[in-house]
Amino acid sequence: MAALLSVLGAAVLLTAVALTATLLLYGHWAWHSVAIDRVLWSTPGRLQSWAAVALVAACVLPVLARASGRGGRWSVRRLALLVAVAGIAAGLVGAVAAAPLADRLVGDDAAFFPLSTGWWACAAAGWGVALALLLSLGARGPDGGVAVAWLAGAGVTAVSGTVRYAGEVLAGRGPAHPLTFVQRPWWLLTALVLFSTPAAVLVRDVVAARRERVGRPPVPRRAWPVPVATLAGAVAVTCVVALGWTVPVTGRQGDLARFLAARVDPAAADGGRGRPAGTAPGRPLTRQGADAVLAGARRGLPSDWPPTRTVAWTGTDDPATVRPKSCADRFAAVRQAEALRAAVTTREVRLEVPAGVLPPLGATLHLRLTSYPSADAGEQVVAAAGDTVAACPRWSVPAPLADDGVSRRWAVAMPAPDLPYDSCRTRITESSSVGGLPAVTGGAMVVVGIGHNVAVAEIAYGRPFRDQLEPKEQGLLDDLAVVAARLIVNALDS
Repeated sequence: MAALLSVLGAAVLLTAVALTATLLLYGHWAWHSVAIDRVLWSTPGRLQSWAAVALVAACVLPVLARASGRGGRWSVRRLALLVAVAGIAAGLVGAVAAAPLADRLVGDDAAFFPLSTGWWACAAAGWGVALALLLSLGARGPDGGVAVAWLAGAGVTAVSGTVRYAGEVLAGRGPAHPLTFVQRPWWLLTALVLFSTPAAVLVRDVVAARRERVGRPPVPRRAWPVPVATLAGAVAVTCVVALGWTVPVTGRQGDLARFLAARVDPAAADGGRGRPAGTAPGRPLTRQGADAVLAGARRGLPSDWPPTRTVAWTGTDDPATVRPKSCADRFAAVRQAEALRAAVTTREVRLEVPAGVLPPLGATLHLRLTSYPSADAGEQVVAAAGDTVAACPRWSVPAPLADDGVSRRWAVAMPAPDLPYDSCRTRITESSSVGGLPAVTGGAMVVVGIGHNVAVAEIAYGRPFRDQLEPKEQGLLDDLAVVAARLIVNALDS
């Protein structure tokens, strides 16, 4: 049973780390900012937070089995005492050391920076204990083990986080939910232990092998008492983090403000920013002209995103199969109005966002540009898109693979993006159940009307075994749709 839990815990950990790594890759591609990378890493999603909890739980049985066996020096009582003393000491020292730093903070993220630094300090305390146990007792054998080190580190982190939370409450600052003082430091501890364990074990084994080769006796245990080493390590690394000496890794003041500024603010005004001096972006386009515009927009996206034949989900439903009937009638009216506008040309670029960027299945990104004879067609299409979402926010379509044969979709109108023309932005979600397991596809669509022309950028991202997307995932999809729409607009302007 203990071995099975260890395997399951490792699997959950690797999944969470892989998802976070791909999120960081995507975020770094989108913003090219180490500061934003630090914010994304320090604010894990629900899966990552609970993965750390599951991993700690998976270590309990192996540690109990080791403690109850013969030949081991660790007892549950001794380990608990070590965790309590080190955690309380690290929490108190970290709070005292961080107080002068918090008093000097100003700005929009003056509340987030000390909170994030506190999470890192709690994680560092647990990491110091885990590292001391690994170096002194080893990764194997009756006295040590990665599970013992990991559980001890997690316990110190939890106790330290509880102490820090109590200090925040007593100071009247009203911090976030108390679980965040355990879950988020546990996630940061997971990262620290994951990346440092191989090196720590290697160093210990190399030193032991070298001493054995030259004929030196092993270092006596009493020369380096484990409790003293763990307590000293916890307090030392806590002070280093709390004093702000690790900000290149743990985060600087202003990181959150930079992240919020880099994110597309969909409700922001255009602000009269300088635009490329174009030649009538609302002019009618020929097929060759539309292809040239989309080619220019395509150059702003990664060149290794291959073309795909996947069809966009919007506008492809047969109104006769849509339920309820009110939505079917609405979609039929939209299709009829589109036919009456008699588009001169419609050109598309369909790209596959690789699974390495958006795991596990990747995503599809569609850029579409349509030109109409009427000079106010763009305004009409944008208005119709907004009215359709308002009139029919939820509908369903047949899905042969779904358990009940139905796929449910809903749309949410979002504030218009920061673009110099009439536009609307919509979030679209599709959910179903296949074989008793949930599946969700989320996405975003931006429609921009520019005189005779209508530009559409849409992205769809499927996640099996989930009933909804993480907020960060949806936020990245929103941003990518707006960025793609802006690339088309800029290509038209230029």
